[in-house]
Amino acid sequence: MLILCVTLLSAAFSFADDFVYDNLKYTTTSDKSVTLVDGKSASGEIIIPSEVRNNKNVYTVTAIEHNAFEGNNSITAVTIPSSVSTIGYSAFNGCKGLRRVMDASRVTEMQGFEYTDCSNLTSVTLSGTLQKIGYRSFAGTALTRLVLPTSVKEIGGEAFQDCLQLTNVEFNKGLQTIKDHAFKNSGLASLELPEGIKEIGEWSFEGCKSLKTVQIPQSVTTLGTGAFYACSALESVVIPASVTNFNDRTFNGCRNLSAVYYLGSSCPSLGQNTFADVSNDLGSM
Repeated sequence: MLILCVTLLSAAFSFADDFVYDNLKYTTTSDKSVTLVDGKSASGEIIIPSEVRNNKNVYTVTAIEHNAFEGNNSITAVTIPSSVSTIGYSAFNGCKGLRRVMDASRVTEMQGFEYTDCSNLTSVTLSGTLQKIGYRSFAGTALTRLVLPTSVKEIGGEAFQDCLQLTNVEFNKGLQTIKDHAFKNSGLASLELPEGIKEIGEWSFEGCKSLKTVQIPQSVTTLGTGAFYACSALESVVIPASVTNFNDRTFNGCRNLSAVYYLGSSCPSLGQNTFADVSNDLGSM
């Protein structure tokens, strides 16, 4: 009986093996799958394989552990395969040399901080299954342009905060929510949100100093407090009739805002300092 128990115990833990394959460390999670747990010794362009071998066994790479590459300044590009369904928080956080990411994974939700402060990251192709971009997932990166897959429903808080070079984002249909501070201090030059979006969070575009025009779709009913606060280059905005109340400081500090096109038949109610410190030429139509 004792021998049998020891044998079963040994078998139960036999899957939890660590091994290194092509300079990346993995740990087995079953007899057929592994998680990439450490890539801090890798360098250059990294192509994460969909399968790896160890002791004549073949495993499918299904996950990237949180903090797996964090602080590795030697990697320059990463390709993530479709076999991966989970990417942990801070997986590539602070990888200063990282410039390009090709994500072909099956991930549906980014957990947060994945690429925060990757200060040379200029190009990202997002997974076509992605539904939620996490908290500060791309904050402080050097992205210049971004195409959101139609699968994306939510952009998390501070997701693109301080992306100073991010001038263009293609917001595809499917997006429903932009959380607080999502694009704060980004380099957006214009903003045309898709029909279907419902929530624009508080301070979501605060301090976007290059933003000149904003067009908000009929599906939006509320603009968060300070949503466009201190967008000093903003010249005009189109607001649908569905927005009947303005929260505090929505356009406060938009010093060049001279035209507000409100599509409703009667004036909406205004919060405190909604249009404080805007252009003296401000008019509405």
